[in-house]
Amino acid sequence: MVLPTVNAASIAQRERFDPRSSENMIEQTYAFIKAFSERNEVLQLQEQAKLAKNDVQNILNVSLLQYIYGPSGYSLRGVNYFDATEPEFELFAWLIMFDWVQGLREVVSFEGDLGKLTSMSTSTTFIQVAVNPMEIPLNIAYYMRWLLQYITWVMLGVACLVCLYIIGLRGQIEASNMTSFSRVTALVWIGRPLIFLRALSAISLLATSTLQLTRPYKGLVTYFTSVPRPWYIVVLAAGELNWMVYIINDVLSLITHQCTQGYSIKSFILVWIASAVWAFAAPPTRSITIDRACTVAQVDYQVVCNAGTIAIGSVTQFYGLLGLVAGCCAVCYAVERCRHEKPKYSSGFMSSNFLYAAAKHQFRTDKWEYHNIQYLDKASAVLTGILSYRIRNELYIFDIKTWRMYAIPTDQLGLDDPYLPEHLAKAIPLVE
Repeated sequence: MVLPTVNAASIAQRERFDPRSSENMIEQTYAFIKAFSERNEVLQLQEQAKLAKNDVQNILNVSLLQYIYGPSGYSLRGVNYFDATEPEFELFAWLIMFDWVQGLREVVSFEGDLGKLTSMSTSTTFIQVAVNPMEIPLNIAYYMRWLLQYITWVMLGVACLVCLYIIGLRGQIEASNMTSFSRVTALVWIGRPLIFLRALSAISLLATSTLQLTRPYKGLVTYFTSVPRPWYIVVLAAGELNWMVYIINDVLSLITHQCTQGYSIKSFILVWIASAVWAFAAPPTRSITIDRACTVAQVDYQVVCNAGTIAIGSVTQFYGLLGLVAGCCAVCYAVERCRHEKPKYSSGFMSSNFLYAAAKHQFRTDKWEYHNIQYLDKASAVLTGILSYRIRNELYIFDIKTWRMYAIPTDQLGLDDPYLPEHLAKAIPLVE
């Protein structure tokens, strides 16, 4: 308590409903504090109370305003909550200030031509209502979510189809081609534009921090806390940047040619590691600017206030991650180019108009060539958009890239050759 002594009877007279009960409560509370509180704690609380009282009394000058009816009519009178001439009201003034701290009251200042009045509002109760969904901009997040789900389901469907082919072929496929599943399947079955949007969503996630609204002490205070992401979420999000690597490798394959396979693998690993290290070493931070400004939209009807700005993302880090992906690809290509100053075309890579560019540079044919004819197993063909099925003496091929169906007799493809190895007899000859 700030006052060294308490006149409970005088204070209780300010309470009009049951002053006797108020007097007993004040006396009991004062006796309890005096008996069980240490002197140092009481002195510390008194010093803190003096500072708060000085701010309200002298700096803010918060006053109690009332209309008073007298012989001359109504008049507006005001008195400071901690006025020295009203010591009996100080206990009630502190209770009102506690309501202010809890958000049950608001201090409002009215500035005019002749002066300024600062007063306290009446008490209000908290009302919790659901946020209007129409006022929350979720359009981009909504469409991005459906885009990610669409890409995931398409990739899952292709994976199931590949598994069926592997089972039907009894495992007679080029297993190393399956390591390029994400790269080839995404570019062929989904396309660069949608893959580019998925990469942007991953970059946005890495460049955005997470804030959680916290209301401890039964809602006495409300503030935002930064919630760190689990390490595995960061690693997975960093791996999503490789969708951008796939696009860069694919677009630049017209220039990089036979260096594509070597530097694409290196850039894949380097981007994943570099982006994860960046996310752990310098995670995105939030910034909050408090600058309350109010404008009158309609006089005596509506006031629009802007309390400040909360930024949970970093545009600089967003563009920095884009530059990181491009830089890693450039460095890996330069290293690969320096290792092979005069690269030669390798016969271990496929060359066919049926194949997508990524498949030409990623698929292997070391064991899939017979009499100078390259073959592609049907499971790997699914990755590059070629669906095939043999019915009697005809091989039916459907190319989703051109949306065309082919029916080719097996004797023209040489699949009826009795000396043809078994795994090649179940494959697709790459003949034009």
